[in-house]
Amino acid sequence: MALHEFDYDKEPTVAIVKKILSDSIKLKATDIHFDPRGDHLSVKFRLNGDLQEYTTAPENVKVNIITRIKILAGMNITETTNPQVGSIHFESDNISQNMRVSTLPIVEGEKVVVHLSNYAMNIKNIDKLGINKDNLKKLKDLIKENSGLLLITGTTGSGKTTTLYSILKELNNKSSNIISIEEPIKMKLDGINQVELNPDKGITLKNVLHNILLQDPNVISISELYDDETARSAIRTAITGKLVISTMQTKSAYQTIDTLLNMDVENYLLGSYLNGIISQRIIKKLCPSCRDKRPATKYEKTIIKKILHKDVDELYYAEGCEDCRNGYIRQIPITEVVILDDELRNAISNNKDHSLIRKAIYESNKTIIQDGLEKAIAGDTSFDEIMRVLDIKVDLTDEDEELKQIILGNVNDEELDKINNNETTKTEEPVEEAEQKPAPEQTDVKEESTPTEGKAPEEPQEEAPIENEEAHEETAKAEEEKTTEVAEEPKVETPAEEPKTETPVVEETKENSTPEQTDNIVDNPPVEEKATEEPKVEAPAEEPKEDEITPIRIDIGITEDNPPEENNEEEQPKDEQPAEEPKEDESPVTINIDVPMETEEEPKTNDPVPFEEAAPTPSGNEPAPKPEDDDDDDDDDNFNYGDGYSLQM
Repeated sequence: MALHEFDYDKEPTVAIVKKILSDSIKLKATDIHFDPRGDHLSVKFRLNGDLQEYTTAPENVKVNIITRIKILAGMNITETTNPQVGSIHFESDNISQNMRVSTLPIVEGEKVVVHLSNYAMNIKNIDKLGINKDNLKKLKDLIKENSGLLLITGTTGSGKTTTLYSILKELNNKSSNIISIEEPIKMKLDGINQVELNPDKGITLKNVLHNILLQDPNVISISELYDDETARSAIRTAITGKLVISTMQTKSAYQTIDTLLNMDVENYLLGSYLNGIISQRIIKKLCPSCRDKRPATKYEKTIIKKILHKDVDELYYAEGCEDCRNGYIRQIPITEVVILDDELRNAISNNKDHSLIRKAIYESNKTIIQDGLEKAIAGDTSFDEIMRVLDIKVDLTDEDEELKQIILGNVNDEELDKINNNETTKTEEPVEEAEQKPAPEQTDVKEESTPTEGKAPEEPQEEAPIENEEAHEETAKAEEEKTTEVAEEPKVETPAEEPKTETPVVEETKENSTPEQTDNIVDNPPVEEKATEEPKVEAPAEEPKEDEITPIRIDIGITEDNPPEENNEEEQPKDEQPAEEPKEDESPVTINIDVPMETEEEPKTNDPVPFEEAAPTPSGNEPAPKPEDDDDDDDDDNFNYGDGYSLQM
């Protein structure tokens, strides 16, 4: 519903425009929008941050109204294809008002926006700006400094200029020389030297700052730091011992420091000469005539508890009456004021991680959202207004993931109750961690006992001819008993050592073997020592290196003159009984002896392995010829040592 209706057929355009401007001042509007549409002109006022329709003009007068505004603003009325900027100084009911006018060509005509600079009414003592007591005390301490840089930050329309002018008014006295650089000048201030920048005429910030330093100023005000050059110019001006006050378009104190560092401002200069930051946002103030107090919801209680660590039962809400229409009247700021201490200065100067800088800022300072929620509890604004101006990406960190989910409404009522009852909520899904026990390493005995990696254990073994069938049965029985003892050994957790019986062996069952022949193979001290230590090793043996000697198992038949009791006892575990000894009248049995052998990767020598010379032929004949080198695979080489003696690798 429109706030006002005109009789456009009878009332002149001049009177209509004057009434629109007068009502905007009375209603305390901040902006007037003239939006051309296909068959009409829509006029809207921005009241308390919201656009509300004021009136609708028919098509036959919309061009006349826009032309009248352009005349008052001193614009070229014949130019309709390019944007223009102007200003209006309007007086109504003894109230003087400066208005900034801008035009923008659109498809349906020219859109005109008039911004009302209500600084004459809003600029007041800093005690009446609506800043809480703690932040107000910090602000007063900051403006007492004689040098350094003070920044006032916020988004467009957040009241930065109002706060800046109020500070300049507080500092304005007969003993101070204050120079203000503005683009454009929004309001004339008595006792302050205001300079308007005009790049077309060569009046730039860089040139003006150089000349201002010759004017012996105490305080220098710069309207806004909007790029790298202006930021560096401001910090270098602060080095000269002057107090520099300026504004920036950032949402928080931390974002201000982060932006300045990204502007290539030297971190050591920023850490040394930045005094403090006043960050603010504008919110709507509840109408004291119609505001209502109701019980707080679980959602509201939980957020306040997480941020302020307070329990709240009731909050104020907007209702609406004839004075306010929508439950709000005027606007107030919520702020965070940060004074740089030594810890924060060192973090900036030493280019510390940004998370450490953020922590240093908010360890001893309230955030802007905390200030807003305190105002909501006090009844100055509503909880919904604080949620409207909250920026999750700027105001919260990755550590506040639970709070983010609560604000976004992703937490159910049961979990909200747990938080309100000081219980720890578990929003993250439990991660199932499968305990992976280390699998027993399968020790491939065949790989360890063979000199080459390419050996195929599945090939059938060629055994020496067996002359005595009875001796062969006894040998097989002794081997089976020994295999059973190894398998039942309690210390062995895996069957890794069982394949020892599967390695290629050379069985000799010749009864006519002489003790002299056996001694040539048995008398090998390093091999006996290794055989005795082998059962004690619990961990799987490492694979042989290139320069190490790999043991090979050899089965040799022993006669009555050389009984196998000693060798069997050495290989037996201490806690088990050795295998039964063969009787004197029984045929010879077979024992296993590990004989060291060089691996095939040994590049230093081409000499044959030592087994060729270790075992003479039992019949006294000439030794067997050496095996020929096989280019394809060394695993198939067989070494023959005469009748009944053979070695397979």
